[in-house]
Amino acid sequence: MIRSAISTLLLICAGYFSYGQEILVQPYLQPGNAPTLSKEMKVLIWQTDSIPGKFKVEVSLNSADQKISVAKISVTKLCLNNKTTLLYRANLNGLKFDVSYQYKVYLNNKPITESIFNTRSKNQNTRFAVMGDCGAGTLQQAQIAYQIYQNKPDFVMIIGDNVYERGLENEYREKFFPYYNAAEANPAVGAPLMKSVPFLFIDR
Repeated sequence: MIRSAISTLLLICAGYFSYGQEILVQPYLQPGNAPTLSKEMKVLIWQTDSIPGKFKVEVSLNSADQKISVAKISVTKLCLNNKTTLLYRANLNGLKFDVSYQYKVYLNNKPITESIFNTRSKNQNTRFAVMGDCGAGTLQQAQIAYQIYQNKPDFVMIIGDNVYERGLENEYREKFFPYYNAAEANPAVGAPLMKSVPFLFIDR
């Protein structure tokens, strides 16, 4: 009977841990706190449900045999609409200008996503996209995301009306991130734009 009780307890625990953590918003790249050209950094952000996960972020120059650095990760507990979620941030510090880096995100030592991004340039020329009224969850939105991705901008500027109808968290998860942070580049679904290109949101 004791052995049976222990087996049942182990099964319950295994069931709990196998449930794991649901990633609500996949990792996406944002500018870091580096407003001048004296230093360069980026931030990876992602959101999960309330179950903590063991994440790791590795970053290195996008070339062979480069030193791999492990980014420092912080987590913030959010409580919106009586639901708790976790917001993760990984600071990619000490980056060089005018080069490409690659990063990999691990959950429980298993890779879940990776991408390549360019750091800011000290050259005067830059390539960027500007858009607004861009979160309605339509096929046209997916096609625009795909076209922007194909043109390889240095950043994307959002000038307002980010998501409809009210700019709520669940609307961003349904009508914004799935299109601009899609798993693949396809005009029917969008593109993994935010995995490698920072989005700048203008507060008017």
